[in-house]
Amino acid sequence: MRIDLGFQTKKHAGHSRGGPKAALRGDRSIELMRETLHKYAPYVLIFLICVASLLGGGSRADIASLSYLRAIAAVAIAAGCLILTQRQLATIKWPLALLGAIGALCLIQLLPVPPAFLPQGGPRETILEMGQLLGDFLWRPMTLSPSATVNALGSLLVPVAVLMWLAISQSRTTALLTLVGNGVILPLLDCCSY
Repeated sequence: MRIDLGFQTKKHAGHSRGGPKAALRGDRSIELMRETLHKYAPYVLIFLICVASLLGGGSRADIASLSYLRAIAAVAIAAGCLILTQRQLATIKWPLALLGAIGALCLIQLLPVPPAFLPQGGPRETILEMGQLLGDFLWRPMTLSPSATVNALGSLLVPVAVLMWLAISQSRTTALLTLVGNGVILPLLDCCSY
């Protein structure tokens, strides 16, 4: 689909960047990419679940493989956004809304607020007292550990990616077989490693 903003004069119309044939080729290549991604959607879903099983296993920030897993999930989300239709999005709207609410809660906790609005008591009381002794009245985030909150926000990438590709592939059988297969094969591999 080509959008004409009306900036071209009649003299130059159709001659920018290859003309209408180039635009048509661009539209065909986008459609071909979308068809290819739809065709391989069940395999992308299997790949995501397997990678999450092999590289995941925790949400602690000190697990080195999580950065690779989250990068793969971010790429999968970007690719999924290109081909996800409204009908497919409607099938996952409630789980996606729940994950969005959790992400929004993490983002709200990262916003800096004045010291007067911070909750009193507990470990925060000590931090505020130290700040007052030092003359430091800086605005601080509501969370006690911003790095842990950012990690919690990053941990939402994998479920969002799996949900998107589950909706795109529309193959719950594939997802179920992959999960069951991972539940059987990975423990066997773990037992064999001892």
